[in-house]
Amino acid sequence: MFRKIIILLTVAVSVFSMSILTNLSGIVLPFAKESMSLSLSQAGVLPFAFFIAYAFMSIPAGCIHEKRSARSMMMTAFAFTALVTLIFLLFPSYGVLLFTLFISGAMMAAVQVVINPLVRNVGGEEYFSFYLIFGQLVYGGGSIVSPLLFTSLVTGISSNRDTSTIINLIKKMTPPDLTWISIYWVCLLSCIVVFILLMTIKFPKMQKSSEDIIGGLNTFLLLLKDYKVWVFFFGIFFYAGVEQGVSNWMTKFLELYHGINPENEGAMVFSRFWLFLSIGGGLGIILIFLMDVKKLLGSFAVISMVLLALSLFGNRDIALFSFPLCGLFFAIMYPSILSLGMNTVLEHHGALSGILCTGICGAAVMALLIGFVADMIGLRLAMCMIFAGLLYVLFISFWAKPIIKNRKIF
Repeated sequence: MFRKIIILLTVAVSVFSMSILTNLSGIVLPFAKESMSLSLSQAGVLPFAFFIAYAFMSIPAGCIHEKRSARSMMMTAFAFTALVTLIFLLFPSYGVLLFTLFISGAMMAAVQVVINPLVRNVGGEEYFSFYLIFGQLVYGGGSIVSPLLFTSLVTGISSNRDTSTIINLIKKMTPPDLTWISIYWVCLLSCIVVFILLMTIKFPKMQKSSEDIIGGLNTFLLLLKDYKVWVFFFGIFFYAGVEQGVSNWMTKFLELYHGINPENEGAMVFSRFWLFLSIGGGLGIILIFLMDVKKLLGSFAVISMVLLALSLFGNRDIALFSFPLCGLFFAIMYPSILSLGMNTVLEHHGALSGILCTGICGAAVMALLIGFVADMIGLRLAMCMIFAGLLYVLFISFWAKPIIKNRKIF
């Protein structure tokens, strides 16, 4: 039992670090656009580069996991992420940033694929929804911290006043016209910390059940012939597009339509979005024991559509309130869809996890599509495409018929 708790805590720390890495593209997007003179389409390629890596890496990571342990794969992933982050810090340019984001995305895809069956195995299948929502809570915590750190770093580096020793050190290593890249020093440090943690903690050998074994190409082909797998794949695809479509573009939207400075107030809105997502994760942990996960998912999808409409078409004060509040109702969507998928398709969960995690590339498609369309018709109308993703999530809530249902108190 103690070792299982240690594993789950280690996974939580890894998820926290992964959250900081994942949200960097959204935080730096408006600043990279200005300092590197990018169009909205070019800026949209930044999150695209990160999340499209999930399409290339998720299934291969599932196959690699058949021969390598979760611990060794996670150590490799964070080591490579630290390396490419250091390369960008030494040679900061648009091309190197795209390369760094792509490799980081591929490594985080591998971590995601490894974590899902690991948590289900350690925590138990009946509590899988609970642990996934708890993971979303931890993920939200990292997403709250990252914009606050960013604002603190950029403000400290830009100031002529005496600051802390750490900020002074980072200031010496950061180009004065690219102060926003200072957040990548935090990214580098977090990767090193997680790597050391994984190196010092020994995972017990996990006995894989038949449903967790990846299998070969035939296993993937067998799963891809199952229409249920495709339904849940697109569920993850569209949800990822919804979450990252809002988080990546809301600060730019607020700057364009309401004149809000992305460095200060915009960063705070971004942080509040992830704060509400964390609160939603905590609320979801309670609700998952009180309600059927399908009803919870459908209710939150409808409320999210209302809040998104208010954010895009309301006035300044309404947008500042409703944009962050979207996070409260997004919180349970990813873990709910993933748990519904893995509790509906009861075989080959290692391979299934790889296929479903490939759907996270939807974040790449939506971010790029919004930027491309925004250059033609404006960002407000372009962000209306997010409604399509929420409608699909609503469809999942009606359609899904899980064989194993989430355990409820009543």
